[in-house]
Amino acid sequence: MKRRTFTPEFKRSAVSLVIDQSYSRQQAAENLNIAVSTLDNWLQQHRRSNGAAHTDEQVDLKKRTAELERQVKQLTMERDILKKRRRTLRRISCEVRLDRGTSNGV
Repeated sequence: MKRRTFTPEFKRSAVSLVIDQSYSRQQAAENLNIAVSTLDNWLQQHRRSNGAAHTDEQVDLKKRTAELERQVKQLTMERDILKKRRRTLRRISCEVRLDRGTSNGV
């Protein structure tokens, strides 16, 4: 007897019946005319591949979060520096003020 081969699209649709459309494994296998063990293998492959993709996404998100936190820290520090008032030169007590608008003059 010749071994049957299935396309990736067929496998995805079979897995989708169980996961998305809430068919039991037995019902889905009977409707598609495949063995339950075959469908179980496809479900395991799907879970493994999604788990790996999910893990990769988590690692990428953690890296991105760390990078953004560093940027926030840097920008907060820069903002705080710019918010500080610059000290202006205070007038020296021996400095003589010349106000032309006053009649009391020096």
